Amino acid sequence: GGLGKTTVASSVYKNQKIRRTFDCHAWVTVSQTYQVEELLREIMNQLTEQRASLASGFMTVSRMRLVEIIQSYLRDKKYFIVLDDVWEKDAWSFLNYAFVKKNCGSKVLITTRRKDVSSLAVHNRVIELKTLNYAESWELFCKKAFFALEDNICPKNLTSLAEKIVDRCQGLPLAL
Repeated sequence: GGLGKTTVASSVYKNQKIRRTFDCHAWVTVSQTYQVEELLREIMNQLTEQRASLASGFMTVSRMRLVEIIQSYLRDKKYFIVLDDVWEKDAWSFLNYAFVKKNCGSKVLITTRRKDVSSLAVHNRVIELKTLNYAESWELFCKKAFFALEDNICPKNLTSLAEKIVDRCQGLPLAL
């Protein structure tokens, strides 16, 4: 972690211009420990935007019935769903099964640190975030650490310490 995958996805998801182009949207964090039924319920609750009233109604519904409900709900809608922090191919495969596939502009955005998970996506639609090189890391660090100084330049008496910090962050933007 630390490359900013969730941050980038969140920026896209929260963009009102983008959101307005979809009939419904949902953001679900999958993580390493997940229950498919809970994820499906959360997706349905967010899609319908009626969390409190519908959540209790979905509590006893089976996994396959939840998939059917989601498919039925999405059938005539353009949707945008973010699945954040997907660790397992099985999680993506099962959740993907619930999403109606038709060419109406619907989008599912997945964040993952695992190549085996991203390999299941459409190949020309995979964006791999890379670590920053040293020069980019130094520039970002100085911009954040010395924002109050003219041109964000590191003071000479702090250069050695700043270089050690930048080295330790290993090009991860969120660490900087």
